[in-house]
Amino acid sequence: MAFFFAGFGFRPLGIMSTMTLRALLDSRQTAAFAADGVADIEVPMVEVDKRLAAMQRGLVAHDAVKRRLQEVGVTTPPEKLAEAIAKAHELGLVGVRERRHLLFFNREANRAKHEGTFPF
Repeated sequence: MAFFFAGFGFRPLGIMSTMTLRALLDSRQTAAFAADGVADIEVPMVEVDKRLAAMQRGLVAHDAVKRRLQEVGVTTPPEKLAEAIAKAHELGLVGVRERRHLLFFNREANRAKHEGTFPF
């Protein structure tokens, strides 16, 4: 079963159908938000879970590529996944097909991060 980090712990995918921002805040943060405001809008978790899955895959891919680069002596791997993929491909650490898939994961993660649609 897959899990995603949800603020105060992990929750299995599909357990909650909606969530509010307030559910993810600590008491200090909660006090900053007005009652019945943005923090209390119910957001459908189905779309959030899909976006989280794409971002998670991109993050894991980035960490894996950076680790592989470090294993071959690259002391400062690129901070951007696309640049890290290019470097790994240049060094022969990933093949053409792997590179294509890794770049796809990067695009999907960026799209999930920047192009999400919410009802507010």
